[in-house]
This record gives sequence, C-alpha cells and structure tokens, in this order.
Amino acid sequence: MMRPLLYTFLLIAGCASFSHAQSVTDFTMLGDQKMKAKDYNGALAEYTSAVKLNETAAGEYLAKKEKYSKMTTYEIALADNGRVQEPKPDWARAYYSKGLCEKELKNNTEALKDFEAAVGLNPQLGEAFYERAMLKYSAEDKDSKCMDLRMAADLGCAKARIAYEDNFCWNNSLNHYKEGITKLNIKSYEAALTEFDLAIRINPDSSTAYVKRGQCYLGLQKFDEA
Repeated sequence: MMRPLLYTFLLIAGCASFSHAQSVTDFTMLGDQKMKAKDYNGALAEYTSAVKLNETAAGEYLAKKEKYSKMTTYEIALADNGRVQEPKPDWARAYYSKGLCEKELKNNTEALKDFEAAVGLNPQLGEAFYERAMLKYSAEDKDSKCMDLRMAADLGCAKARIAYEDNFCWNNSLNHYKEGITKLNIKSYEAALTEFDLAIRINPDSSTAYVKRGQCYLGLQKFDEA
C-alpha cells in the first residue's frame, strides 16, 4: 500500500517542480499556442506569467536606462564602470506578446505600457516600435509617429514600411527641411539645426539634410559635429 502512495507523492512533487521551473521562454511558447488559437485570455495569462518572472529586474533595467538617457557619456562611464547595458530580448518578447493580447482585448492603455517596456528592453524589436506608433501618438503628433514607423521599418517590420508611406511621413521630413532652410538663411543656426534633426530622424535617407545640418554646425563653430 505504501509503494503506490509514495509513487503518487513523487509524481505530484515532480509536476510541481516542473511548473516552478518554467522559464520566460516556456510561458511565452504556451502563450503563442493560445494566441494562435485566439484564446486571448488564456494567452494573456501565460504572457503575464512570463513577464512576472523578471518584472522587478526589468523595472530596474528600464529605470536605469531612463536615468542614463539624461546623462553624458562620461557620467555613464563613471556610474557603471563603463559597462554598456545589454538588451533583454527574451524579456522584451514577453512584454511585446502580452501587449498584443491586451490590444486584442481592447485594453489599449495596458498594451501601450507593454510595448513601451518592450522597446526599452530591446531597441531592435521593430514590431514593438510599430505597435507603439499606432497606439501612442495622436494626429497632432505625427512627427513622433513617423519616427517610430521609420525605426520599425529600418528594423525590418514590413507593416511599418506600409504605414510610413500611407501616413506620407516623407512629406513631414520635407516640411522640416524647408523650415530649416528658411532659418539657416537668416543664420538662426540653433533653430535650423532642430528642423534638420527632425527631418533626418523622420527620413534618414535625405543626404541634403545632412549637408545642411553640417552647415548649421559650422555656423555654431562645432567643427567636429560638422
């Protein structure tokens, strides 16, 4: 009688141990299966479990990254002994997938938080930039939307390439370029520089914008940048 009971106990303990040992990848894969079956609530539960495994560490990583964005290169080197923060693609993937579920369930506020986290954890995740662009920016902030779409397109997101063209983002870049020319002609170098920066961020393929930005740096006597 003892042997079957012992076997049952060991089996339960083994299952509990397996569940406890599930990784971010394991939960994400389970979420993918449920997402494919359009079980969005089930998928959300799996992706949430994946996110929670590293939630505290991810929050600390993103907070440090935000802090570093306001520091000089020298200050960063002093703060972290020159170590560069490595991206966290597995963590980012979990947040991105959770965001897709939240979007399907019409929880756009939560979805946007997830896409923001995904971008911060892995700045090479083009799909996350695309989703953020489509959710975050209003019609009045088309420049920011176009910058995210261009970033996503450059990272290989096909949907972003289409959206970039559909939103006539190249026209926004051209408008900033024209405004920059106007300000450069009156030697308002700082103001012109801002316009050319925007033109380039929206459309990095414009060689003339780089030339004009170089002229602004020359006017400001910033010869290395020029």
